[in-house]
Amino acid sequence: MLLQGYPNLEYIVLDGGSSDNTVEIVKRYAAWLVHWVSEPDLGQSDAINKGFQRAKGEILAWLNADDIYCPRAVRIEVDFLNTHPDVSVVYGGASLIDRDGRIVCPMRREDFSVARCLVGWLTCTGDWGITRPGLQLPVC
Repeated sequence: MLLQGYPNLEYIVLDGGSSDNTVEIVKRYAAWLVHWVSEPDLGQSDAINKGFQRAKGEILAWLNADDIYCPRAVRIEVDFLNTHPDVSVVYGGASLIDRDGRIVCPMRREDFSVARCLVGWLTCTGDWGITRPGLQLPVC
């Protein structure tokens, strides 16, 4: 995330009380974080909602611990939102990658549908996640 090439990013890390070495890794990056905490939560959706509540930016996004953004993805998506004020959500494709970052399987991207989203449709949560706060879609 730190190398996305986009200024003024607000980094918030919410760890659900991991028992691995997550806290040690987060501490190494603490200087770049606005906030971080490691405590039990009610799962991924709870953590995302807590992060969105704490965020102060005009555009919000999330990234799960085992996901990565492609280089410049944030800049491309934010630039698109800034030039298309009528758009509330942007998302791209996703790929399964191996430990070395090699693409194992590209995922099929579907057109966005609020109705499908509200009943749990997502090809994978890492393939979208930049939104304007006013959209008011719950992460559930």
